[in-house]
Amino acid sequence: MQDNAASYTWFQTANTGGYEGVANGSAASCGISTCDTSSYITAVNAMGLCGAYDWRLPTVAELLSIVHYGRTLPPLIDQNYFPNAINSTTVPQWYWTSVSSAEGSLGTAQNAWAVDFNSGNDNFLPKASAAYIRLVRGGRQ
Repeated sequence: MQDNAASYTWFQTANTGGYEGVANGSAASCGISTCDTSSYITAVNAMGLCGAYDWRLPTVAELLSIVHYGRTLPPLIDQNYFPNAINSTTVPQWYWTSVSSAEGSLGTAQNAWAVDFNSGNDNFLPKASAAYIRLVRGGRQ
């Protein structure tokens, strides 16, 4: 469940922009039966990680708030707040947010927003893409 090498496809049943995404679309083994964002969140909340049961995907603003633009080497994350992130927990790749993109030409939002801890950029990725997850809890920003 806490393997930093596991990646997941974007799959949610609410606020999807008309397209829920891809359930279990990741080719990588993730330690749970289906490798998508919804299944991961459900599994983390079922186990009560750190005694909490309200984990969720962050918004774009929440995820961008932990990018450290002053770092010259990836991953671009603040070591003061995440002391183990550089060597073990943060892969310098794309991380999913909870935000589906605007409706596309097919009438559905085929993409969702993600943040890249290699460059510090945000952009949308196809929901069928495999990306990483960093969960948050509490009220939304």
